[in-house]
Order: sequence, then structure tokens, then C-alpha cells
Amino acid sequence: MAPRVKSLPLRRQQRSHIIEAILDAAEQVAIETGVDGITIVPIAQRAGVAVGTLYNYFPNGDAILAALFKKRTSELLPLVDAAVTSTEKLPFEQRLRTFVARLLVAYQAHINFLRVAGQVDRRGSKTKNRDNRLADVTAKAFDDILLDAAKRKFVARERALIYSRMLHGALRAMLVWRLGDGTSLEVDADVLVDTFLHGMS
Repeated sequence: MAPRVKSLPLRRQQRSHIIEAILDAAEQVAIETGVDGITIVPIAQRAGVAVGTLYNYFPNGDAILAALFKKRTSELLPLVDAAVTSTEKLPFEQRLRTFVARLLVAYQAHINFLRVAGQVDRRGSKTKNRDNRLADVTAKAFDDILLDAAKRKFVARERALIYSRMLHGALRAMLVWRLGDGTSLEVDADVLVDTFLHGMS
């Protein structure tokens, strides 16, 4: 006889589904009306829950936004980690190219969240408890790739971290541009790496 698998208590499952619905609704409201539209009433309506029910989970729009950042970041981080670990043994240029391509595939899969994050950045607001791990992990991945390239004598060690920051900055600038014009993020992976490695020529 197979052992019984313990399931989550029904109440905990319901709570998880309601939170997921609220965060999905907040993301959609932000896309449609802007981050300033992340207020309780439109989110509750979109999520299909009563306003009073929503208050049982979040005290205000800022708390919902912070939870959205935390959840989406937690979904993206394993994808970034996988892009890092799957490319560790590759030669420098192939490693960089493959990492950037896989990173942009992961970002494209979470494009609506990145649009929300871009709105928050443009607004210049300091969202309380905003989860910034994604930027930190991506920057560290570029550091590791460039420091490894320095070990292999591909770049000068004293310039490795400078190059890493330049590449990360170029990636962020490209994301801002593409999020605005609606083009798939994945199309620029090779252009970004080619320009970084070989210049505009």
C-alpha cells in the first residue's frame, strides 16, 4: 500500500490561491492603468474578491506591490541561477552569449512584471520592502563571467568588474527601451554581446 501524501490543509490552499489571484490582478491593473492604479478597489474587483477579504491579506496597495516584487523575483531567480550553472563550463564568449540569451528568455516569460518594475523605477518611488535580489544576482553573474574571463587572460583583471558593470548597464538600458516599444526581449541578445565584445564595427 502506497504511503499517504500529506496535502496542504484546505484553508492554506485557499489562502494561497487568493493571494495569487490578488497579485495577478495587481500586475494587470498596473499594466492597464499604471502603478498608481494599484489600489484596493480595482485589484479586488479584478481578483474577484470582496474588498474586505483583500484587507485580510494586504493593508494597502504598497503592500501588494511589495508582495508582487517578492513573488515574481522568487519565480525568476531559479531561472537566472539555471542560466548561470548551465553555462559555467563554456568558453568565455560562448558562455556570455548563452547566459545573456537564456536570461532574456527568462525575462520575456515575466514581461508584465518587468513592465511594472519599469514603471516603479521611472516613478522614482521607493517601494517599501521592494525585493532587489534579481538585479543583485544578475550583476553577480556578470561579475563571475568577467572575472573568469580575466583568469583565462581574455580580459585584464583590473578591468573585469568595470566591464561587468558596463555590460549590466547596457542590458538594463536595452530592457527599458524594449519594454517601451513592445519588441520581444530575446531579439537583442546577440547584438548586445557583439557590441560589447567587438564594438559597433
